Formats: sequence, structure tokens, C-alpha cells
Amino acid sequence: MGRAFVRRTVAAWFQPPNVAGLYTVYAAEPKNVPGTAYFTNAPAGTSSGAVAFPHIESQIEHRIAMGGPTSGWKMVPYDVALVVRFKSNQQRNEDAVDDWDTVLENIVERLRADRQLGTSGQSPSIFQAGEGDTFGAGDIQVLTDLPKSLGKGQQVVAWAAVRFKAIEMVEA
Repeated sequence: MGRAFVRRTVAAWFQPPNVAGLYTVYAAEPKNVPGTAYFTNAPAGTSSGAVAFPHIESQIEHRIAMGGPTSGWKMVPYDVALVVRFKSNQQRNEDAVDDWDTVLENIVERLRADRQLGTSGQSPSIFQAGEGDTFGAGDIQVLTDLPKSLGKGQQVVAWAAVRFKAIEMVEA
């Protein structure tokens, strides 16, 4: 359990072919991302593609008053960012940005699909992800950079961070 478990679980949840347009997912930031990684698992003729990796921005623990004086549960919320890098060979920037928006929407849809990221009934497991950690707290935040054209007739590139809480419950 812990940080590595959460990071690897998030990476596994988003692995291809689970998100259309997301063709490579790493368990952590890679030293190098080859250009082919953006299209590795893509159907033939695909013009746009993305890669991603999870990054744990922070964690904090909260005691939940259940159990005796020396036992109980701790809630451990992790602030996770799924960092997404995008490349497009579309001829028009507008078409590339449409593809970019679609990839981000598909990632959010996948996150909404199961708040336990496929770990229900397993040990360890994620208690919930993408649901915030208190009433009224934000659930999912998408931060994006302005897509950039690398020049006339060249690729369009962009990056984003899909931010959410992943909560682990630890008996302590």
C-alpha cells in the first residue's frame, strides 16, 4: 500500500485501450518519451495521440475515530495529477484541438466510471478516487496549457494535468 500502490493503480486504470486517444501510459514520468509512444497502440491513420503518467502531488492523513485507543482507521488522501502530453498531425489547428478536447473528456469519463479504479474487493484497494474528500470539495480538475503549433504544417502539441484525490483507507 502507499504511494507506489496508488500511482501504479492509477496508471493501470488508464492503460490502453481504456481511453480512446490515450495510447501509452507510464507508471511514473519517463526519462524519455519517444515520438512513437503517442501513436503506439493507435488504429492505422490516427492523426492525434497522447501519453500520460500519474504524479502524486501531496498526501495527508486523517484519523477516523473508529476502534480503540491504539487502533482504528486512517484516511490517506493523495492529490494525484494524471499528466497528459498530446501531439497531433492534423492539418488544421482547430481539428487538433478538437482531438485534444476529446482525449481529455475521455480521461474524465474513465475516471468517473469506477471510483475504486477497479480495486473493489481487493487488498489493498482504493477507497475512492475522483470524488473529493469532504462535502463540497472539488472532484476532478483539468488544467491545460494552450495548444501550440510547432510551425506551418507541423505538429500541434499540448499538455494537461487531470487532478483528483485518490483515497486509501489504512488500518492503524
